[in-house]
Amino acid sequence: MSSQVQERDERLFAFFDGELDESERASVEAELAGDESLAATLADLSFMREIVVGDLERQADRVPEARFEQLWDNFEATLERESRLQEAAEAPPALWQRMVDWLRPARMPLAAVAAAGVLVFVFARGAGTPEDAPADGEEIASNTPEQPASDQPASDSGVAPQPETQGDPNPQVALAPPPKTDQEAPEMFPQPEPGEAEIRRIEFGGQSGTISQVEGTRGTTTVIWVTEEDPVDSERSL
Repeated sequence: MSSQVQERDERLFAFFDGELDESERASVEAELAGDESLAATLADLSFMREIVVGDLERQADRVPEARFEQLWDNFEATLERESRLQEAAEAPPALWQRMVDWLRPARMPLAAVAAAGVLVFVFARGAGTPEDAPADGEEIASNTPEQPASDQPASDSGVAPQPETQGDPNPQVALAPPPKTDQEAPEMFPQPEPGEAEIRRIEFGGQSGTISQVEGTRGTTTVIWVTEEDPVDSERSL
C-alpha cells in the first residue's frame, strides 16, 4: 500500500513540475478529477510555490539599484585582485635571478679556478723578472771552478805557475778590469785590451789554492783553483 502511495506522489510531483509526457499527463488529470484528496495535495503544492516565489520577489524589490551596482563593483574588484595575485605567483623569475640560481652550485669551483689563475699569474710575473746583472763589466772570479787547472804551464805559455799560497787572513776577491769598447769587435764577444790582469783582491776563505796564468791569442787568462780540505773529526765537532 505504501509503495502505491509513494508512486502516486512521485507522479503528482512530476505532473506539477511538467516532467510527464502527454499520455501520462492525461492519466494524472483523470485521477485528479476523480480523487479529491489528490487534487487537494496538488493545490497545496501550488500554494507553497506562490509563497516562496512571492517572498523572494519582495526581497528583491527591497534591494535598491545603487546597492546592487555597488555589490557588482565589489565582486569585479575581488576577481581582478585574485587574478593579479595568481599572475604574480605564476610569473617566471627574472633573468639575473635565474643566472644566480644556475651558478650557485658551481660557486666554489669557480672561486677555486679564479684563485688558481691569480696564483699562476703572480708566479709567471715573478719568474719573468730578470736577475740583477754584475755591476758595470766587473767579473768576480769564482772560487769553485768546475774543472781544476793543471799545475804545469801550457805548451804555448812561457810563464811559470805561481807558487801555492796560503789563505789570507783578510779575504779578497779577484776582479778583472772593465773591457774597453772596440768598434771592430763583435757586440756579443768584445775583445779585451791586451795586458796583464790586475788582481785586486783574493779570497780563499782559509783554504789552500793555486794561481796560474795562461797566455793565449786573446790575452792572459788567470785561473784560480781552490782546494777544499777534507773535514776533520774532532771533539769540538762532536
